[in-house]
Parts: sequence; structure tokens; C-alpha cells
Amino acid sequence: MSSSTVVVVAHVYCRADQMENILSVLRTLTAATRTEPGCIKYDLHQDLSDEKHLTFIEEWENEEALKLHFRTEHFKHGNEQIQAASAKPVEIFKYKKLL
Repeated sequence: MSSSTVVVVAHVYCRADQMENILSVLRTLTAATRTEPGCIKYDLHQDLSDEKHLTFIEEWENEEALKLHFRTEHFKHGNEQIQAASAKPVEIFKYKKLL
């Protein structure tokens, strides 16, 4: 298990008719995720030039904490709802800090 943190950037592209629904789902997901062990930061942002483009910026204590997050019921349930309301698949990128 690595001691370096993992930063995740996840892009969600909502369908216009699903914005209210998906924001409700993401509020619930965010609240539950912030209580998880190993979660340092879990913030949702909205693109200023395209309100349907939402971006999570996350930081996790390590890769194991992130893997546990992906196995939680609230993540699985939220992910199903997000996929159903999205214009295209969610994009997830994982990073390690260099400097």
C-alpha cells in the first residue's frame, strides 16, 4: 500500500433535461463520500462555459481508499444513476503529485 495520496479528476457530462436529477444524486453521493475513511477532499465543480459539464476533484489518502470508495453502495448506486442521466460516459483520471 502506497503512502502517497491519489488525486482523481472525474468529468460528468449531463443531459440538459437531467440536470436537476443528477445534481440531487451528486449531492447525496458527495455527502456520503466525504465521510469515508481515506477521503481527504471530494468537491464538485461546474464548468463556467458549459453548465452541463460537472467535474469532481478528489483526493484520497492512497489507492486502497479509492478502491474501497468504488465498492461502496452509495458509489455504485450513484454511478448507475449518473450513467443513465449522462450525455456521454464519465471520464475518470487518476494522478499522483510530482511537485
